[in-house]
Amino acid sequence: MMDLDIRVLWDLLLRNLRVIILFVAVVAILFAGVTVVFQEDTYRSRCSMYVMNITQDSAGQTTGISAAGLDASQRMVNEFIAILRSDKVISDVQQELKKQNYNYSVSTIKSWLNTLAVNETALLQITVTTHDPHLSKAVCDALQLCAPSTVQDVMLGIGTITTVDVAKVGTKQPPNTVRNGALGGIVGFILSYGIFLINHLLDNTVKDEKDLKSRFNVNVLGVVPSFYSEADLKKKTSSKSKKEVKGNG
Repeated sequence: MMDLDIRVLWDLLLRNLRVIILFVAVVAILFAGVTVVFQEDTYRSRCSMYVMNITQDSAGQTTGISAAGLDASQRMVNEFIAILRSDKVISDVQQELKKQNYNYSVSTIKSWLNTLAVNETALLQITVTTHDPHLSKAVCDALQLCAPSTVQDVMLGIGTITTVDVAKVGTKQPPNTVRNGALGGIVGFILSYGIFLINHLLDNTVKDEKDLKSRFNVNVLGVVPSFYSEADLKKKTSSKSKKEVKGNG
């Protein structure tokens, strides 16, 4: 088995570039086609909630929102996201969904959720993606219903969360043809180049004097020149094959 270096690998790629590109294109199209035909439809609903830091005066009365309170609300966003995705909140969401004849595990419901802060503000955007447009909305509604009480219990009166936008019936999402097509292209490149690389590594023929020296560690004293070009050799081989076929016939 011969040694490899960057030059050899690059030369191998260039010599087989057309076939590799063709293989990459075919596999990418195959992956994208399978995605369009077999991927289950998904539906996405969105809702938003606002994190509030509760500020009280010396008498224990809640005061208006100050600049410091807004800054504290922004810093609390990550804690609220963790609470929204906690087993306690999702278990409450699960019970609410059962009232609507939706029966799913806590882990499954969590896999549908995507929560993030909007532009580094105290506004949380909650996205739910499922296979049912009404289920996506139901999860958002249940989360907005169950989260505030749990948040107040956990944050011990120093923070709360309120609904800003309610969810609408989920909208259908296009299949991930671009992503899966790109993945198919990567797979196609790895497979095609891997085949050429393995064939190159298993090839024990000597190509030139440099190859001879590297394989057997010997010095080349002389080279017998060929009187035929590569095209002539191919033509001669082709003619010989035709004569053998006629002779057999």
